[in-house]
Amino acid sequence: MSSLQPLSSLTISSFLPPLPLLGLITSTNALVYAYSEHIFLNPLSDPNVVPAATIRHVWHKCFPSGFALVASSRIGSILSGVAGYRASETGSTAETLYAAAIAFTVVHFVFLPWTRVHLMPILDKNPTKESDEKIHERNKNFVQLDAIRTFASEIPAFLCFLGATLSYLRL
Repeated sequence: MSSLQPLSSLTISSFLPPLPLLGLITSTNALVYAYSEHIFLNPLSDPNVVPAATIRHVWHKCFPSGFALVASSRIGSILSGVAGYRASETGSTAETLYAAAIAFTVVHFVFLPWTRVHLMPILDKNPTKESDEKIHERNKNFVQLDAIRTFASEIPAFLCFLGATLSYLRL
């Protein structure tokens, strides 16, 4: 018969995964967020359905928390990848996959200059008539760039973290 640990002996670390495994969780989060973002933002690109003011309102409400979630998730992936890389045996498959996972996660940030071009006019608090006329196109361009970024960064990072985790755990 097994005995339960007394509640007083449990700590937060009793419930947390080892740091090298956290990358699998954060990269899964990145995929789910990218997919959800695509489903949510794509319909905003249709000028016949959504007025410019609605797009601007949605972005103003969602961008700050979305940015915080994306940044913390990617930083968590990088830190977890470094921990996994350092915890892995030299020359092991896990070490190689953790290094690749870090690189693919960093690729997400490489896209920032291109996405910024489309987002800054949408987030402008003092929009011009010209920016309102192009807002649907800018939203559509962002969604397309984000899809490319998902295939270039989030999916490969997730697959590398999955492989690294399986290798690290020797499964």
